Amino acid sequence: MVKPSPKPFELTLNLLGVTKSEAIVIGDSVERDLNGAKNSGIDCILIG
Repeated sequence: MVKPSPKPFELTLNLLGVTKSEAIVIGDSVERDLNGAKNSGIDCILIG
């Protein structure tokens, strides 16, 4: 599993016991970081 697949994001949330509405992804790559988060339904912030 690699980004931008939504699976790593969903797996991490499940392992931490966090819901999508409680999480936010902060990344510096639209393609790798933010697309995966958006495809998972997680809010995200682009930096850099």
